[in-house]
Amino acid sequence: MRINKKIIFIVLIIVSFLIILFFFFSRKGIKKTPSSVVPTPKLTSNYKGKFPVNLLLKKEDLNLPQKLNLLEVSSTPLTEDYAKNVAQKLGFQGEPLSINDVFDGKTFFWKNNNFSFFVFPQKGKVRYSQNASSPTINKQLSDQAIETLATTFLNDGGVVDTNNLSLAKIRYLEEDKNGGIFKEAERSKATVFEVSFNYKVAGYEILTPQYIEPIIYAILGQDGVVQSFQFINIDNFKTDPKEYTLKSYQEIVDNLQTAILISLFGSQFALSDLAQTAIQKVDVNKIEIGYLYDPGKSTLLQPVYKLTGTAKVEGYEEEMSATLYLPALSSNQP
Repeated sequence: MRINKKIIFIVLIIVSFLIILFFFFSRKGIKKTPSSVVPTPKLTSNYKGKFPVNLLLKKEDLNLPQKLNLLEVSSTPLTEDYAKNVAQKLGFQGEPLSINDVFDGKTFFWKNNNFSFFVFPQKGKVRYSQNASSPTINKQLSDQAIETLATTFLNDGGVVDTNNLSLAKIRYLEEDKNGGIFKEAERSKATVFEVSFNYKVAGYEILTPQYIEPIIYAILGQDGVVQSFQFINIDNFKTDPKEYTLKSYQEIVDNLQTAILISLFGSQFALSDLAQTAIQKVDVNKIEIGYLYDPGKSTLLQPVYKLTGTAKVEGYEEEMSATLYLPALSSNQP
């Protein structure tokens, strides 16, 4: 009987061990279903202070979709015919010179006495710049005139169809006394104006974080002459098939304080130069949806809420226009 008990005990141990091994390897073979939630975009502001954000919109005034797809984007190569056509319209003569750059691939470029024009076909990028600075006449141009001049130049030059663009921002810049770089300045001291634009796709703006170079921008002198511009062609958009639930009205209200301040329109100083207690409050009176494009981070663009309204800033009597971004995807995905 003792032998039988030992045998039974040993058999039970072996069976138990085999059962444990079976469950271990069977669970190991099961593939985990990837999370359907896209990582929250990391947005940062040049303003380091905190301030209350108030939503003036009622729920019934907010007419936004409940679900949206992501957008997949890639830069679209530019053809040699495109390069030649734009160069001719910009006043350059003859055939381009070409080089094979280690980083940018084949590059076409033209030069004359005043300007240079580079086209990087594989990168889908063009760059135009003045060879040397020259004195300009201050024509006291309004912001509307500056925007119109930049838009007309890009459109008439065949650079891009400006019907697919919207104004992002006008920055007032002056050359640093040390030379070589420009910094933000009071409008009255600005020697050049940087006009940046956003793409529009299916009615939605393609937005960019403020800490990167704009996708499309033009720099104009006080006389309204375009001194330089850059354009990155990213019109190759595809809709990702999966739909994602967006934040509800209540979720927007609950997350208002996490919205990131992107810009103040009317401020004479850069956000980074403002004291941390300078912004006293922001009242949001409009919410739109855009897609966030952060070159080098991801080819998938996700929707963000673009919140606009007015900001009360210490030292300024008039309120300023404020723009904030808030990630639009809900944390409650099906």
